[in-house]
Amino acid sequence: MLHLKQQFRDFILSDAHSCVASKTALVNNNATINIYRSEPQSIEALHSDMIIFSSEIRHIDPREFRTFAALFPTVSCNNENMFDSWLWDMLSQLRSVDERQGYAWSDICDSDTTSSNFSFSLANEAYFIVGMHPCSSRGSRQFLCPALIFNSRRQFDALKESGMYHRLQKTIRRKEINKYGSINPMLDEFGKSPEWLQYSGMRREKESQCPLAIHNEYRHEAA
Repeated sequence: MLHLKQQFRDFILSDAHSCVASKTALVNNNATINIYRSEPQSIEALHSDMIIFSSEIRHIDPREFRTFAALFPTVSCNNENMFDSWLWDMLSQLRSVDERQGYAWSDICDSDTTSSNFSFSLANEAYFIVGMHPCSSRGSRQFLCPALIFNSRRQFDALKESGMYHRLQKTIRRKEINKYGSINPMLDEFGKSPEWLQYSGMRREKESQCPLAIHNEYRHEAA
């Protein structure tokens, strides 16, 4: 397990990965990296861990880069379609657990997947998801096993307010072009289109329907 976590750290810090924010989180020991080996137990375990993580990030400066990485070494994804299906099944199951436990959608984002203000929500916190797997068409997402990276929406909002977001974006896009010759065609300005289109990394039409299954909405006070 420690070996896989180190491999993930090495990948994020390498030239293959272009996200400066995730590199900063690792360097500052602000990245949580957990391994999940079995389903459906992994759903409950990940949800429990995300409750703790969500509680922690509510009490820190959102400009401080923090990230949560969930690694799944026993999951097999042989192509982007398989990974995309798996990712949305996982997120739908996590939301189902969230709803059963009485957590409402975060009030800083929309649950409507067609909205430009949509973000994924767990434990009353809003997250931007980055999917990684061996068969990704983007080199910056080609980790050796499937992974889900949870980045705080509050962090993105704080970066925009401080004026740091566009500088960070330019740096990331420059790294993508230098390393891979182009930026991810699914990337868009934050807040310009529904962000779920970027989660799995698979190219799809912007008019596509989001596969996320959302059921009931409940109210639960944040810890």
